[in-house]
Amino acid sequence: MTTGVGTKFWIAPEVLRSSNGGPSYGSPADIYSFGVVLTELDTGETPYADIDDKLSILDRVCDGTLRPKMSATCEPWLQALANQCLEHDPAKRPTADSIIATLVAHRDGKNVPATKGVLTVMASLATIDEEDTEAQE
Repeated sequence: MTTGVGTKFWIAPEVLRSSNGGPSYGSPADIYSFGVVLTELDTGETPYADIDDKLSILDRVCDGTLRPKMSATCEPWLQALANQCLEHDPAKRPTADSIIATLVAHRDGKNVPATKGVLTVMASLATIDEEDTEAQE
């Protein structure tokens, strides 16, 4: 199982709520963080850059009233993928395999270096997800 390490604005709400990174940390938390990265790739900004009250951000993320924003010019499929990854309920987030399938489906046969890198990362997360599932059984 992975451990709770990272920068606070990229951390999933369930991990933020957990005082010790205990059982609430798993592959869905990594999927949430990936969703945050998708918003960064779309906007070119760090999450919540438009919010002045930085102290309220983590509370709002934890209670589900705040998530990073996508731009108005973002492709609808990419916005939908990011929103799925950023679901407040970890059980509603997509698996790494389904994210890979979505990225491959929208690649349009283009050799996009960034997409290739993302696919490599997601493939490794899919392997970790399978190992976590097997360990829990």
